[in-house]
Amino acid sequence: MQTTFVIDQDKTFGAAKFTKVGVTPKLKFGSDTGEQATTKDGKPQWVAQLLVQYTNGFGAEVAEVLKLTIASESDPGKSIPDMSPVEVEGLTVGVMEGRDGQGFSMFFRAESLASAASGARPTSKPADSKAA
Repeated sequence: MQTTFVIDQDKTFGAAKFTKVGVTPKLKFGSDTGEQATTKDGKPQWVAQLLVQYTNGFGAEVAEVLKLTIASESDPGKSIPDMSPVEVEGLTVGVMEGRDGQGFSMFFRAESLASAASGARPTSKPADSKAA
């Protein structure tokens, strides 16, 4: 069973800061040829690594690296220098049962990234929510 939840960033992270660490093509699962993964409709998938800094529910400052998948015809972070602040649009978390019913795994997706420094908001359309 797989379930996907939309993340309300303001309520979850408060005044979080997202910093782009890097973006690379997502590799097709099980591929030993370096083939890029795509959505069911053929759109290339990318993995963005972001440093997320926020205050947790206990008041402690937290910094984590968040890896998320973005479906886009081209590199969604190409125009944003590494280690630059970014805005994340359409952040979701997916939860699925582990192999043989043991445990679970989580994965993150976003619709797009935009430079937070420019004040631009991401404008891409959402990816197919069933594509991994």
